[in-house]
Amino acid sequence: MSKIERYLETRLWNCKKQNPGTKLPNTNQLLGELKSYYFIPVGNPKIAAKFRQKIIAARKKVSRKYKSTQKKIDIWSEAYQLPVPLMTQWILIDEFITNKAAASSVAKIIKDWQQFTAEQERRNCG
Repeated sequence: MSKIERYLETRLWNCKKQNPGTKLPNTNQLLGELKSYYFIPVGNPKIAAKFRQKIIAARKKVSRKYKSTQKKIDIWSEAYQLPVPLMTQWILIDEFITNKAAASSVAKIIKDWQQFTAEQERRNCG
């Protein structure tokens, strides 16, 4: 993957995960960014068409990745009885849950913490 393709995917992914409900930058805006950051002559129709295809491919890849991530969030939050907003934050924003094992570990830590604090409260009250 070229540096430009990585840029496009990263740019679109960051927009998608920060504001999932909003529209992604349009193709002309991305072409303008490529022109200013990488000095690509997008005024040339052949070159512009080539990069439009790269932008379309990046959009599709980001869309598939986002849908896949959303499925993971739903499945893991249900499996480990963790709230969807927390799972979304930990997976998309904080990025410290990257796989099923990490999700399981976080759920175990939370469960252990809840048991610990409940025991502490019982000791203090009784």
